[in-house]
Amino acid sequence: MASNAIVASIGIAIGIAIGVGAGLAILASVAPGLEKQVQEQNSRITALESELQLANEKNAALENGLDRGRSMQSMNSAASVTVPPVMGFYSGQEILFIHTEASDQSVASMLTMMMGSPVIFVPSLKDVPLSSLGEVYVFTNGVAGNGPFGFQPDVFSSVPTDRDYTPLRTVKLVSWNDPSAARELHSVEEVKDAEAKGEMTVSNPGVVVNMPIVKWQGGRR
Repeated sequence: MASNAIVASIGIAIGIAIGVGAGLAILASVAPGLEKQVQEQNSRITALESELQLANEKNAALENGLDRGRSMQSMNSAASVTVPPVMGFYSGQEILFIHTEASDQSVASMLTMMMGSPVIFVPSLKDVPLSSLGEVYVFTNGVAGNGPFGFQPDVFSSVPTDRDYTPLRTVKLVSWNDPSAARELHSVEEVKDAEAKGEMTVSNPGVVVNMPIVKWQGGRR
């Protein structure tokens, strides 16, 4: 009986050893496959994390772009205020211009009332050298029109395509000696010719007005 028990014990031990060995063998054969699967899964997770980070960066950039767009739209809306243009003449052609500042308070007030848009009083404009000024001829009588005194449109000495163009103008007041003989003049040459013939008087009150031209033949702002 004892020997049989010993034999049985030895048999069980051998069986356990064989079982454990077989299990280890099976685990050894399976482990490389599991490790490979884990590595592949980790690679997929890393790739997904990279894609998620890239997507987040794109979304942030898009949001920043939208914010800048909204800001620019707001600025553009704020900058959409316009100054009403006025029709004038240059070298026989119609032009459009605006008034923005004047060196004389009364002139600034008169132009503000005429345009319904503020013309700013800037006294330092009168200190601009004459060589840096253009000319504008403003009619005080004669043919009715949209000029500041209710007569014909102003006549300008230059436009932006001219080499001597400047928006700063010294005002020349034009008065017909015989208003009944007045006619609409469209150029500086016509004004000077009429003055030379004694048909009108041209005076310089010393007023400077900033009058940028915004539309002329072949060009506009």
